[in-house]
Amino acid sequence: MGVFYLVVGICGMVPALCGMPTSVTRFYDPGMFAGHATLLIDWLPVNGMHNGIYILLGCAGLLASPVFKVAIGYCRGMMMVALLFVTIGVLPLGAGSLWGLIPLYGWNVPVHIVTVCLAYYFGFVYPLDLGGADPVLYPHPKRT
Repeated sequence: MGVFYLVVGICGMVPALCGMPTSVTRFYDPGMFAGHATLLIDWLPVNGMHNGIYILLGCAGLLASPVFKVAIGYCRGMMMVALLFVTIGVLPLGAGSLWGLIPLYGWNVPVHIVTVCLAYYFGFVYPLDLGGADPVLYPHPKRT
């Protein structure tokens, strides 16, 4: 999850990958909408704050990954954050974009739903599958 969110956040900062929806550019000058949401690869609504949050979430995931218990905590926290984003993203009357601050509507909702499912599994179910023990990442040679 960390790598995905970091890559999406960085790609959202690249102007060549972001464009205005055709319905907007047909009638207006795209320069008028510099602070508003653009579409990353004509698919995902993004803006500067959205990209910054994604970069922070991605960096946090990469920093949490080496330690199993910290990674579980990251997944649990990420589940809560993504669930909040899903809830806000489906609200009406402009609340889906926090009234212009961060676009959480459109395809962001399914992306966050997938994140909730993955974070729930790796934060709550997977540790139970291990019986509370840390996973063995590297086999240790037997000492004689």
